Amino acid sequence: TEERNLKEARGRVNVALIDNALYIVGGSNGVNELDTVECLPLDPSQDEKVKWKKCENLPFARSNGGVCALNGKVYCIGGNATGQNSVKDCHVFCPETNTWTSIAPLNTGRCQAGVVAFDGKLLVGGGSDSWNCLNTVECYDPVEDKWSFVAPLSQSRRGCGLAVLNSRIYCVGGSDGSQSLKSTEYYEPVSKTWVLGPSLNTSRANVGIAAVQNRLYAIGGFSGKKFLNTIEYFDEEANEWTKFAKLQPISTSTSASTSCGSNGHVDEETLRDLNELSRTAMATLKITS
Repeated sequence: TEERNLKEARGRVNVALIDNALYIVGGSNGVNELDTVECLPLDPSQDEKVKWKKCENLPFARSNGGVCALNGKVYCIGGNATGQNSVKDCHVFCPETNTWTSIAPLNTGRCQAGVVAFDGKLLVGGGSDSWNCLNTVECYDPVEDKWSFVAPLSQSRRGCGLAVLNSRIYCVGGSDGSQSLKSTEYYEPVSKTWVLGPSLNTSRANVGIAAVQNRLYAIGGFSGKKFLNTIEYFDEEANEWTKFAKLQPISTSTSASTSCGSNGHVDEETLRDLNELSRTAMATLKITS
């Protein structure tokens, strides 16, 4: 409904989910970068009354910033400032006080980077410095308020997705600046190295990534030729990505609308995952144009 529409049209933006509230930060309206921030409370008991509301603006306008939730706060990492310059600036938003605070800047300015929370810290990987795709990875310690370089990605990539699945950080897809990528890799905290993982079935840049239960979902993205409406998922035990067939509504005992697997049926685990995915995936989708 129109009541659910954002107060301001925007793309090239990321979102974060905290305490059943969805935050959308900055972005672009197609002409200018934006400093505005909106929040949507996700309260099933108040479903008919839920509307987007404005929050405190960012300290300056930016698009393609990395957005992530950690310890009940929203972090905005880097991004494009006006003029397509990638910035080092980082800020944190406190929902309780409705305020943004500056934190330590990145060592390398970057936009379109993947960002994920892991073990009480933030990890930002890849992205672009405005001219070149990056393979560098930085880790932020909120206690020390400090960014440190960690092991670089095996491949330079922007528009990749980062997510944690069973204590592993996965980096999925993206673009190397000339083509969209099928490749994936994961970070082993013990050896502190990135290891190549199984390839996606479809190349996906600016892909949305969501870890649900014991699966990792890759949602949409850009193949290099077209924007995608397809989904595939990774199962660690099988160590492979599985394509979904054409999305179709399915009647179930829980009245959920879901999708067929590539074999034409829905198993119970997939059904549970998709029900959960429909509730939480917005927090990881990259909204781009």
